[in-house]
Amino acid sequence: TAFALATTGTESKCGSMQVNAFSAWSSSKEWSVSLPKHERPILLSVSATVVCLVTDLNYVRIWSIGGLQRHILSIPGDGVTLATHNNLVSVLHYTGYCLSLSLCVDTT
Repeated sequence: TAFALATTGTESKCGSMQVNAFSAWSSSKEWSVSLPKHERPILLSVSATVVCLVTDLNYVRIWSIGGLQRHILSIPGDGVTLATHNNLVSVLHYTGYCLSLSLCVDTT
């Protein structure tokens, strides 16, 4: 189990994330990460084994609960919502413009 918070930062400060892992096997129970310049977190989800963050540049960043970055993925549209369960990650994102009034979304 873990608790995570993310901040979007300011003009002079990068976005960041702070994680407190209550049941991690690793020695790093608390860890933080600063995102690259001009990248801001918009969605955050934590499961028993992973911490997942979606940014405004449409990147999905996945860390182990102990703080090891495991994956960086790119999604084709803005993130709508994010869910994690154990090692599973589901991202609902926009896919593009639609001709009707309905939303065009897809899951990754």
